[in-house]
Amino acid sequence: MSQIFYLLETNSDLTVGFDGSLRWTTDGKEWQTSTTPEGLIDLTLNPISPTLLATAQAGVIATADQGESWTTLSAAPKLVLIDWADDTKVVGIDEGGAIHVSRDRGATWDEESNLTGPVQAMAAGLTPQGQVEVILVGETDIVIQEL
Repeated sequence: MSQIFYLLETNSDLTVGFDGSLRWTTDGKEWQTSTTPEGLIDLTLNPISPTLLATAQAGVIATADQGESWTTLSAAPKLVLIDWADDTKVVGIDEGGAIHVSRDRGATWDEESNLTGPVQAMAAGLTPQGQVEVILVGETDIVIQEL
């Protein structure tokens, strides 16, 4: 099956993609289709576990079983973009441009910063010193922020 994915995430054990439906594979050949959250916007796969977080109409939702069941993270703000920085830290951007960070796998969130312009894409990671870092792609520039 040839896929064209709008969103694609991978770790050493799992690849998850969204092409209008949520799909996953453990071998890159045989793809399974799972329950697609209504109004899915973005998704991110934990780098060392099967935990998948997604932004959707219902808010931030999580699954650890490749989308067979979803749980709403009630403490999470309504985010548009989301990315794991490492296996415990998650960064998200809300519709108003505020950057939020969870340091406990999405259980609690802190607003860290506000953006001055629209963001088209983002990626999160850690600096060599272990500080959360986010790369923001805007209409005309790329900004790197430590949080």
